[in-house]
Amino acid sequence: MNIFLATEDTEKIIKMKSNKNIINGNCWVAYFDILGFTGKVKELRNHPDTLARIYYQRILEKIKRSGVYLERVNTHWFSDSFIFYTNDDSPASFTNICPLAEGFITNAIWQRKPLRGALSFGRFCADKAKNIFIGIALIDAHDYAEKQDWIGCVMTPNALKKINSFKLPNITGDVPTVEYYVPVKNKDKEQDGVVLQYSFEKLRAFRLDASLVRERVNEMYNAARGNGKSDYILRKYINTLNFLSNNTITSVNSVSSVAK
Repeated sequence: MNIFLATEDTEKIIKMKSNKNIINGNCWVAYFDILGFTGKVKELRNHPDTLARIYYQRILEKIKRSGVYLERVNTHWFSDSFIFYTNDDSPASFTNICPLAEGFITNAIWQRKPLRGALSFGRFCADKAKNIFIGIALIDAHDYAEKQDWIGCVMTPNALKKINSFKLPNITGDVPTVEYYVPVKNKDKEQDGVVLQYSFEKLRAFRLDASLVRERVNEMYNAARGNGKSDYILRKYINTLNFLSNNTITSVNSVSSVAK
């Protein structure tokens, strides 16, 4: 991730003037990164404008079309990282960022752009004018996104606890989620940057519409296999296809079983 992250101690050091464009408090934060981005940069090293057009222009156009959701959600991107964050921690803000995050990853996959992401909740400080984005919520979203070994998006335990506190039925609205044993990397089993062991963690994942994205994921898998990509890369697509084939919708009311 090519964005500055800091701890809460660092956050306390930064002094900011009162500004309505500065977010400083509890809010919802979604983080996404592009899989295989480094390889694409090397492949198009002499044409960064092409890379920007392919990866950013088309994806960001979809965000702009989200209309009402952007009333309560701010966006920022840098290199291979995309961040969505709300102005506050209200249920209304959650019901805006949730479908925006789900639509973002679905549209990216439809355009054959593999992403992984996570939606979190907590302290966050953002000054977009100064390019400052720090806080526990961002670190939480980043960590949960980075450790997933597939194409997809999850809600972190911190997000789930906040959702439960609302005590509202079906708060995710038209965005279905499912409890799933998500394939994750085991950081304790890394050697020279290579992951030697993987495990599964029970998380609440966004249930992507298989009818829309399964064909695209399969196309990306076949392209990667045809290009001689390693098992390390191919496994991410296989894990995603397994999820699209096997997951079932569960009510958001059962979200508490994961958050406890």
